[in-house]
Amino acid sequence: MKYDGKTRKARFEVSIPGTNGKVRRRATVKVNGSLDAQMKFSEFRKRVIAEFEDDRLGTQRANAHATFEEWVRKNWVSLSANMKPRTAEKSFDLVESHLIPFFGAMQFSEINAGSVEDFRAQMQLKTYGAICKKLYSSSFINDCLRQLHAILKRAAARNIIGAVPAFPRALREAKLMSELSAEEEVAFLAAFADRDSYLERFSAPEVRGSVTNDAAAVFFTFFRASKPFFVVALHTALRRGDLLNLEWSSVDLKDGHIRVVTQKTSTPVFIPLSATAVAALEECRLRPMASTKWVFVQHDGSRMSLTTLRRHFATAKELAGITRRFRLHDLRHTAASKMASAGISLQVIAKVLGHTSTRMSERYARPDDAALAQIRTAMERSAVAGNLNSSLNSLRSKPK
Repeated sequence: MKYDGKTRKARFEVSIPGTNGKVRRRATVKVNGSLDAQMKFSEFRKRVIAEFEDDRLGTQRANAHATFEEWVRKNWVSLSANMKPRTAEKSFDLVESHLIPFFGAMQFSEINAGSVEDFRAQMQLKTYGAICKKLYSSSFINDCLRQLHAILKRAAARNIIGAVPAFPRALREAKLMSELSAEEEVAFLAAFADRDSYLERFSAPEVRGSVTNDAAAVFFTFFRASKPFFVVALHTALRRGDLLNLEWSSVDLKDGHIRVVTQKTSTPVFIPLSATAVAALEECRLRPMASTKWVFVQHDGSRMSLTTLRRHFATAKELAGITRRFRLHDLRHTAASKMASAGISLQVIAKVLGHTSTRMSERYARPDDAALAQIRTAMERSAVAGNLNSSLNSLRSKPK
């Protein structure tokens, strides 16, 4: 409050509770002295706080009667304010596809531990489609539960619900990683030069009718040209997105390294390049359709698309005879596992992979074939020594 004795005016200012002083109410009034100014300021402050409480309770009552779907759709902008655009988009797809169909018509007071458990049970029974009958993975169900928990936590912070209901424990799922063996890696990369096997895929009558020999030959040139992407992936352990968005400005072929900021964790990484990776990148740079910006491009010079990458990856798997579980991301796992098997420290691996801690890199510290062979040899020696000692003891115990 500021009082001006000359003009007999007072300026009032009151901060709205809970806004950290960002929202204020102001007024300038005529007064009869400083005592009158104090009294009127007290009345003004009480009136502002009372109006705020009425507005808050009114909003709270309105939200209490709003359904889960209505409230989430109305407040999604603020709920996703701290997310990256792509993450916000994926999160909303999950909410719209799974949370809203189950909880959408419920009011927040109806969402309790029982309904959350029912949702998880339903997710465990659902399938992707009537044909494939593939259950949702445990990790995906956990993602849904985490998104629901985050929404309910925000609702509790706004006093729409008293407290977040108890949530079931996260489902446990074995983290399978399918790195390429040395033989599989050779077969996978050799597939990009196997023209005969590639063209044979178009020999079926139903395919041959729509694809000519010349067209199939052109498709093979596109397929073969994508090999450097997979070579670099196996020699740098960069993520799929970081490779697709890799620019020449991040590549130093003379000194042999890549310096880039990873998209997922926004972590700067420095990756030394092997001679094989440098050769693959040189091939990309010297092509007629090479881009001045993007490292990996398609036949028309545009940046390689994810659709094209997935198609060529599936084709290479097929030609290499790899029928087991093996994903694009397992190229990164293969490279990281080779680093660990070579004796590179977890700290260095974490920096190359862009991990924020070595805990993320510990998964790759597994024994390779050579280490397993050493264990077998050691155990065999132990067994032989044990049998020999037993024989000697038995001989010593015999009466002479």
